[in-house]
Parts: sequence; C-alpha cells; structure tokens
Amino acid sequence: MTGRFFIAADEPHSSQSRDRVVGMDPVFCSGSFRVWSEGPAIHTGKRGVIIGHMFTRTLPSRRVSQIDQPAYDRLERSGFLDLTRDYWGAYIAIFLTGSGHLAIFRDPSGALPCFFGSADGRVRLSSDADLAAANDGASRVDYLELARFLWSPDAMGPATCVAGVNELIAGHCLTTDGQRCDIACWWSPWDFVDSRAASRPTDAPQKLHATTVDCVRTWAECFPNIVLGVSGGLDSSIVAASLPPEAPSIRCLTMIGPDPEGDESGYATTLTDALGLPLIMERYNLLRIDVGRGTLPHLPWPIARQFAQNIQAVHTRLADENTVDAYFTGNGGDNVFCSMRSTTPIVDRFLTEGLGPGLCRSVIDVCDLTEASLLAVVKAGWQKYRRGGRGYAVVPESRGLSIQATEAIAGSLVRHPWLEAPAGSLPGKAAHVAMLMRAQKGLELYPRGKSAPQIAPLLSQPLVELCLTIPAWQWIGSGQDRACARQAFADVLPAALINRTSKGGPGGFMRQIFEHHADTVLAMLRDGILVREKIVDPGFLDEPAIPGWRGIAKTQRLMALCAAESWARSWENQHSTTR
Repeated sequence: MTGRFFIAADEPHSSQSRDRVVGMDPVFCSGSFRVWSEGPAIHTGKRGVIIGHMFTRTLPSRRVSQIDQPAYDRLERSGFLDLTRDYWGAYIAIFLTGSGHLAIFRDPSGALPCFFGSADGRVRLSSDADLAAANDGASRVDYLELARFLWSPDAMGPATCVAGVNELIAGHCLTTDGQRCDIACWWSPWDFVDSRAASRPTDAPQKLHATTVDCVRTWAECFPNIVLGVSGGLDSSIVAASLPPEAPSIRCLTMIGPDPEGDESGYATTLTDALGLPLIMERYNLLRIDVGRGTLPHLPWPIARQFAQNIQAVHTRLADENTVDAYFTGNGGDNVFCSMRSTTPIVDRFLTEGLGPGLCRSVIDVCDLTEASLLAVVKAGWQKYRRGGRGYAVVPESRGLSIQATEAIAGSLVRHPWLEAPAGSLPGKAAHVAMLMRAQKGLELYPRGKSAPQIAPLLSQPLVELCLTIPAWQWIGSGQDRACARQAFADVLPAALINRTSKGGPGGFMRQIFEHHADTVLAMLRDGILVREKIVDPGFLDEPAIPGWRGIAKTQRLMALCAAESWARSWENQHSTTR
C-alpha cells in the first residue's frame, strides 16, 4: 500500500471521475467529490474511505482492513473525533458529513503527507505536492515562504514553499463543499501535556518499552522485506531491538563518513551482533553527489541536504539486489524522546514543584549532562526563569539572507498551530512540542508510489502521546539525555549503546562535498534564483573563508542555501515545462 491519493471536486458526471489519475484508481465518489488512490483502501460503506495504514488502539495493535457498520456508526456518532482514540497509523480519513460536505482528516503522526490547493476555484488535496497545485502550469516557488524556511523552518505555518500549496497539519480536519474549506484541530499534542503534574510514576520506562515494541512490531508486520538504517545510536538501536524476532527479512544498513565522527560502524556492529541481524556497511561516495540536482524535490520545502543522494543511491542498489518493501529509520527519536541539553528541565521542575530535593537533583543532572559547573547551570537556569515566557521562541538564522528578505519575513510572521502554547504551559513542554513539529517535515524520503516508503515508527501516535506525559526533567535523569528511553531498553541493548554519549552523522561528508564542489556551489548561488529573488545577500557569498568552527558553520549554511537553490530550480523547471 503506497498511501498515494488525489481528491478533487469535479463536475458530477465528468468522464474524468471514471478514469485513472496519474496511476491511481477511483476508490470513492459522491456527488461532485472524487477520490483516487494507488493501492488498496479501507472502505466505510458509501460514505467514506480511508487511505493508508490504520491500526487498532489495543495492545497488541492490529491492522485494520475494514471498518464494519457498528464501528462506523460509533465513529459517526462521535463526529469522527473518536478516530484518534480508537485507531492510529499513517492514514487519511475521507468521509461525507451530515450536510453533504467532504471531510478529510490527517492522522496525528503526519506519516502520510497531505497537501491542498485549488484549481479553477475548486479544492484539491493530494499526497503529492505537485498534484495539489493547479495543473495549468501555475505552480511555482513561493519566494516569501522559501525565505521564511531559510530563516527558520520552525517559522513555517501551513503554507509551503510552493505557491498555492498548503499542508494539512497533522491532527487537523479539512471540510469542504468543493469551493470553500474550513480547517479544525481534532488532535493536538497539548491534549496530552499536564503542566500541573509532578513527577510521573516510576513505571514510565516500562510503559515506554511496551508501547515502543508494539508500535515497531505493528509496522514491521506490514512489510515482509525491511532495510533498517542503523548507526549504533540510541534511536535506531531501539527500533532494531523492537523488531519481531520472527521477521522474515531484515537487513541493517550503516553509512560510513570520511572522518571519525562519521564512522559509526563499530557501534552498528555491536548492535547487530547482539541482535543477530545482518549488517551492510557502505561508505559515502562523492561520485554519487550532484550539487546541481534537487534533493527530495518532490517535497514542497528544501528540507534535505545533499548527502541524502548517496543514501538514495545505496537504497536503489539494495532494492535491485533483493526486494525492499520499506526503509525503516530511527528518525524522530531525538524529538519524541525529548533530547535536550539545556537548563529548561530545571525551570520546568521549579515551576511545577518549587524548591526542594527534586530540583536539586535536576540541577545536578544538567551539570552532568552538559559538563558545566554548578554555578554556570544555576545562573543559566535562573536567567531563563527570569526571562519568563512559557511558549516556544523561534530562533532565526538570518546569516546569508538579504535585508529585503528578513524585512519581508518580519512583516508577515506566522506560527504553526502547535506552537500556540496554552496558558500556564511549561517551557520544556513547549520545546518538546516544537521538536515533534519539526520531525514531521522530512518523513518522505521518496515520492509515494515511486519507491518503497520510509517508515519512522518512533513517531507513531501512541508513543508520541505517552512521551508527552513524561516531564522534561525525567528525560535528563542521571545526567543522560533521553533517559527514560535508555532505561526502557537497558535490559535489551548492550551497555555500550545504552551509555553512548557521542553523536555521529554526515557532517564530515558534507564538508567534503563542499570542499570538492565549492566553486560550483558558489557559482550556482551567485547566478541563481535566490540572488535573483533577493533572498540571498550576494555579499555573503564573497566573504573570505573563516577558520575554525565559524568556518564550519558558514560551510553548513552555504550547503543549505545550495540545497534550496537546486530545489527551487527543480520546481521552476517543472513550471516551465507545463506552460
């Protein structure tokens, strides 16, 4: 099941309603509403259809292949609000309302993309951003939103960087008569946060273990042949340890960078040896990188960096060698398991419990976690408390952007609905919710229907809801980040992985890409769309090289701007070929 879909309001007897649309078959029609899907759908009688994967909220969870009439009647009586209480997964629920309008609900995980726009005044929705845009050649880059994204992805609202294309936020429902639409929030992460609660029961790790294993195994049962990306880091190791031992075909893949930071093969080997899983080791290769090619251009944001091209090339080879039904990943684990290295948990605990032994314990935990002195931690925590403000403050990155771009952004500030913290919220929980929002932007490694899907089981709704109930200070217990997750799997994973504090990644390979392609990157930017549209300041490109960490930071920024440039060119080229 690919989860690819297209929804449009056509004329009631349009011939198109009977045809396939871009490889998709019609699965539902009523009046002027038409729904197409690639792959099987869950039908709910004559009044709706569900696209994607859906599971029951039981332990263990079960795959839903149909919703019988009694279950549908219960959902209808609740106004379909019970969808999030009774089910989870990666799905879009489509159904007729009592007034004859069409309602489209996107599940809280955001694992199935959903974008909407309009063509000829009629609403259309799709898993594909280009199909949600008008099909008359009008789709192009929204340069204000692109500048906003480069200023801070956290500053994005529902609008994407493609003109006229909006994201249906996870947990939200769009209702339309075909020409107008209303959007309502049916699920919010804030529904699971209790700012007044003191420390949770000590069984949080046990619940976390049971819920994680259930979510991972439920997803694994949907795909016979899985490739799991592993690094020996905590998150991917937890996914590996949670896979069912009877799974027919699981291959683990680790990517090796050119520097010690990027070589995590030792940790990955420790993991796979302990679990008895096969491990494939692949080195990042400059020959697989084209800085002029858009990375993940199917997404309506330039979210991906160039190293992902190498991962895609390896995936293609593995799929050619043996069938691959899904690519599993530990992505989102840092976000769900509330990985933070700041004094925010101290402020949360002080606001919740006041002065006491618990607060002292959290101060020591932050000292151990950050390797900062007691005085420095207390001072930083007090300053954070004195500044006040319990919501999440977006931290912008204006480096390299033109004055015109930053002024335009300042004059049109928007906020993602999840960042609107309720009164009395704790700053640690606001940061946790922001992390969850951030995790949902880059889930789609491949276009739906073009390749096996990427599955991030740690972002499953039951696990997210559970983790939101755990106070920020419990996540840094004993001076370790993601402490509850470490405790939950301490009896399953090797101690070397549970206690690992180093963090690897492709940073060294990205620096190597820049060193090899620096002239091309700078030429692309100087003569490119971002300078033409006054998003990038040309003077930034001509600044001399900077030694040390500041030079590394500039390199990272240049590569991010290059990724945005190549992404914008891919959308502009698509626009020019459809005119």
